[in-house]
Amino acid sequence: MSAGLMPGAEWLPLLAELAAKATLILLLAAAVSALLWRASAAVRHLVWCVAVIGVLALPVFSVVLPAWELPLLPSSEGTAPAPPGMMIEQPGVYAERPDRALPAEPMPVVHSAADAWLPGAAAGLVAAGVLAGLLWLALGFWGVARMGRRAQVVHDPEWLRSAHEAAEQLQLRRPVLLLRDRGAVMPATGGLLWPAVVLPANADQWADDRRRAVLAHELAHVKRFDTLTQALAQVACALFWWHPAVWYAARRLRVERERACDDLVLRTGTRASDYASHLLEIARAHRSPWLASPALVSMARPSQLESRLLWVLDAARSRGVPSAGAKLLAVATGMLIVGSLAAMRPVEAAVAHASLVTDAHVEVDGDGGFRPGRSDDDRSKETRKAHAVKKLSPAAALAQTDTPPARTGIDDLVAMRAVGVDAEYIGQMRDAGYTGLGSDDLVSMRAVGVTPEYARAMNGVGWGRLTADELTGLRAVGVTAAWVADMRRAGVDLRSADEATGMRAVGVDAQFVAQMRELGFTNASASDLTGMRAVGVTREFVRELVREGVRDVSANDATSLRALRVDAEYLADLRAAGLSGLDVETLSGLRAVGVTGAYIRELASVGLTGLSARRLTDLRAHRIDAAYIRELREAGFADLNADQLIRLRASGVDRDQARGRARTP
Repeated sequence: MSAGLMPGAEWLPLLAELAAKATLILLLAAAVSALLWRASAAVRHLVWCVAVIGVLALPVFSVVLPAWELPLLPSSEGTAPAPPGMMIEQPGVYAERPDRALPAEPMPVVHSAADAWLPGAAAGLVAAGVLAGLLWLALGFWGVARMGRRAQVVHDPEWLRSAHEAAEQLQLRRPVLLLRDRGAVMPATGGLLWPAVVLPANADQWADDRRRAVLAHELAHVKRFDTLTQALAQVACALFWWHPAVWYAARRLRVERERACDDLVLRTGTRASDYASHLLEIARAHRSPWLASPALVSMARPSQLESRLLWVLDAARSRGVPSAGAKLLAVATGMLIVGSLAAMRPVEAAVAHASLVTDAHVEVDGDGGFRPGRSDDDRSKETRKAHAVKKLSPAAALAQTDTPPARTGIDDLVAMRAVGVDAEYIGQMRDAGYTGLGSDDLVSMRAVGVTPEYARAMNGVGWGRLTADELTGLRAVGVTAAWVADMRRAGVDLRSADEATGMRAVGVDAQFVAQMRELGFTNASASDLTGMRAVGVTREFVRELVREGVRDVSANDATSLRALRVDAEYLADLRAAGLSGLDVETLSGLRAVGVTGAYIRELASVGLTGLSARRLTDLRAHRIDAAYIRELREAGFADLNADQLIRLRASGVDRDQARGRARTP
């Protein structure tokens, strides 16, 4: 219904116009992001960030920028009045008499009783959704503040020193507060103006390697101002809660954000396998605070874990960071596009040639416009063609399905046409039990190859009725009913579609399961097998551990050792340096802090010999090496044992301070 015909509904066309422009912006961002699939996550995050900011700027630009008109809309009148002397006829009817001309005045429009309250109800629904979204964001900031009040400020010198080193590596100059929560909270970053990193209560038990990785990841969020972009995305979702593309953009922003921070951690020198192990263990042992989640940037979401592990372990990925000039250019280009769209006003298209034709023989076309009259031969040909079977256009075909045409826009039709969604496909999926699917669902399902036969097969594997999203995820990674049957024959209890998606995404198959069973991992769960495969545990790797004397290795032990790169070469190096017969926990601790055969020999060169594995771990964790010991000896401190060296290092004593203390009577 036209806004001009119904008072109080003027905002409806404006809302539709805003939605269409936001859709164009986000589609452009999706296309650019797809074209940049080889680029780094930071580059794609920049694209989505500019898109979200552009969506938020649309209403502002629409008000402040001068408008320019573009004739896109059909005429609001059913039929335009005929110029004097013009004879008008409907297609196929001869206009032989002037009295058959259309009336000059449009017919009055009669409103129903619902017209008075429908616009108000729609406005109330939109406003309620916006208010709920903003309230949820406000609760998130309140939850962050509440967490900050409950947490304790970290004053431990080791933590502060590690944070300082991570900040130096990232070239971060903003002050950051370290907090320790009382529970098993996921490491996270919060605060817009005064950022803070929140650590779990058991963080003091972490190895030095994990401590540095976590701090580097969280400080990367601070350097990139991710709490600000997270807040902007939440505001966009609140204001456009009714627009699914905005929620998709916010999700892509979150995914690329975490990958970009992972890239920064790896650029500091952290090994990919070590970092993947840290992510896996942190995601298993900690939880995100749900109340503060809208305003908090957590380190590891379980739903994104598999894709992040694959990203981290893929050495071919680009991990570059866009320069300041590139960021400025991207923002300027994005705002130019957004400003042009915001200033554009779609107006009604003029009736073609209506004012130019007088005393002519014209007809009214099917859209209510005028066209020059046709000859009898032309009408005869068109009459014959009317009896032919016409091929439906995509729009007409979709209009005959159960997908509501009013909710299918031009951009949706283009996307559906591009991947092959037509009336036949929608009808087939409807017959398979999937009715009322939105355009996004249809495009995703068709793009990855979900067919009615596939849907029926997967619904019969015992997980109940699968949703469209679950089918899309399963098909995207290659899960089939035959694969599920193979896994069950191999003894794997697949309890859900998500579990199967995670296993298949990292490459778990029946052969891998059989190999792990042969090695003694008979009780390995689906989660254990996924973790082992994700970090690269193989049959050869486990057999090498056994040959080197490592006994009683569980599935979790194999995952941790592989993630830490405890292999036959490393064990042989330790054995050559005098360490052998070590258990899994001791080996993990040694490798996590960086104890190697070379390090043991280095300490022996300055007189520290016969050290136990635990003492070596403590020395390496405190960054005590031969150079540090020599510096202390030059300052006058000779014959220091391992405990004394650790105490000096923990207190922050360097060579200059040691010299000053040596001169003190």
